[in-house]
Parts: sequence; C-alpha cells; structure tokens
Amino acid sequence: MQLRNHIVYRFLTEKHFLNDILRSLLPIEVENMIRHQQSDEEMHRIAMTYKLLEIDEQKAYYITNTVVDKLDLLKVTNKNGIYDWTVFKHVKPCKLTFIFKNNSFLRVWIHHHVIQFLHGQFVYYSQQEKLKYKATGSIDVVQLYVDRNTGEPTAYFAHASANGMEETFYKLLCFFFLSENQEIIVNPGKSYGTKKQPDALSNDINVPVTIVNSCWNITSIRTDGFDVSGHFRLQPCGPALADTRMIFIEPYKKHGYVRKAAKPLE
Repeated sequence: MQLRNHIVYRFLTEKHFLNDILRSLLPIEVENMIRHQQSDEEMHRIAMTYKLLEIDEQKAYYITNTVVDKLDLLKVTNKNGIYDWTVFKHVKPCKLTFIFKNNSFLRVWIHHHVIQFLHGQFVYYSQQEKLKYKATGSIDVVQLYVDRNTGEPTAYFAHASANGMEETFYKLLCFFFLSENQEIIVNPGKSYGTKKQPDALSNDINVPVTIVNSCWNITSIRTDGFDVSGHFRLQPCGPALADTRMIFIEPYKKHGYVRKAAKPLE
C-alpha cells in the first residue's frame, strides 16, 4: 500500500484539510467563531476537536487485515448499549492514527478520563458526481467520545454521529492494547515488503508508520460439529484480577447435563 494514494496522506500532511474536517464536524460553532459570536462552550468544542485532529505528538499505525479480519471473532457484550471501556483505564495518554487498507483511518486520542475517536472514510464518486464536483470523491467523518472510567458515552459531544461504529472501535482497541501483535516500524521515505505481500507499505509521509500484524495464527475457524466456534474473549487477570487480556477460546462442543439435588427433598 502506498500512503500517497491514501486519504490519510492528506490527514497527516495538509493543515487546510484539517480545517475542512473541523468545519464539517462543527459547522455552527465554526460559523459563530468567524462572526465572533461564539460562546465559551462552542470555543471549547472547537479547541478540543482541533486538538484531536492535529498531527502533533501522534503515532501512526498501519492496521493490517491480519487484525481487521479477526475482529468478528472477538465476542463482546454491552449493557444497555454501553461497552466496558474501563478495560482501558490503565492505558497511558496517547494520540494514535490507525490506517486501514480500505482508504480509511481512525484517530484515537486518550487523555485524562476520555477516549476520543475520529473515523474518516474516503467515498468514491460516481462518474456523474465526478463531473459535477470535479473530484474523485469525498471523506465521510464521524466522531465518538467515551469516558473510560465509567464506560459512559459523553453526552457533551455528538455521540450519535458514530452511526453504530462503537463496537468496531472497541474491538480495535482490544486487539491493539490487550493482545499480542507484531510491530514493524517503517521510517519516512522507506518501504517494507513487496507488492505481493499483504502488509507491504510505502511510507510517503514525514512521520514513521508502524505496521501492526496480529500474532494470532488463526487462518480458519472450524465450526462443523461444534456448538461453540473458536472466538476471542476478554479475560480478567493479574493481582486481584485488576487487569484485562484478550485470549482465544478453541472451538468446543457443549454437552447437555441433568442437574440433580444434593439430597432427596423431604
């Protein structure tokens, strides 16, 4: 994959592109700022969102399909629509850019008690739209903010704009922070692998990009004859079970049983 042909190239190199995204996320707030009519709350929204967007102090990672293709194998549950974000309470503050092969990216900013997400997906125009807009496509962006101490989505920001992507974000962080991965650093101007390799990368941007491959060597999951297919699970571990790791559960077959009383009823 050549990053120059990926939407993340603009995201990590063009400041005016970040301004365009900011305007699309906060159109009313930005318009009020231009007119010098913004409230303190609106300015805070703008400042926090721009901090999420800017490239300063971020690290870029190419999340290969060895990870993406396994996301559905991680079985997670939610309570009243809320996932257990508290499993990431131990993660130190960081700003990450996840790059995906399908011309999309995910910015993750973890700071204080909040995890902020911004997902960008390049959408190609039809031939008619290309002629109309004089462009090959546009970018769709959604954002999500969650409290990693309570697991609650923060109502202060537009949580609904995530459009059902919360589970995918959650699983990605589980694989990244709670699982074993192989990491390969590709410095600016360098390349890794050949065109025939699925994780090949040509780094055309001015920051290092780390290739992330899952260490789980699971190419197929047999389901025939098994009631429970192979899957990943989050497992409490460590002293007082205070930490969480991701483990793999091998396929197995459940057998019925009869529960009997310990002694006859009188």
